[in-house]
Amino acid sequence: MKFTKMQGLGNDYVYVDCTREELASPADVARAVSDRHFGIRCVGKYVYDFGLTDKLDVSIETLAGIKYLSLRL
Repeated sequence: MKFTKMQGLGNDYVYVDCTREELASPADVARAVSDRHFGIRCVGKYVYDFGLTDKLDVSIETLAGIKYLSLRL
């Protein structure tokens, strides 16, 4: 499994690009590799850096509601 580990402001997270690699149970993998931290800033950077969006203003749906990010390069 190829992954990217990112951190931002003390939060860290592991990302697996499921658009390029299929996982049998992504939710189980996420629980297994996730730390106690949450890294929404890293999600924004990840989707931009890996070409999943070309927008600098993105909205990401989370369990805590929609988070709005403005990316600064």
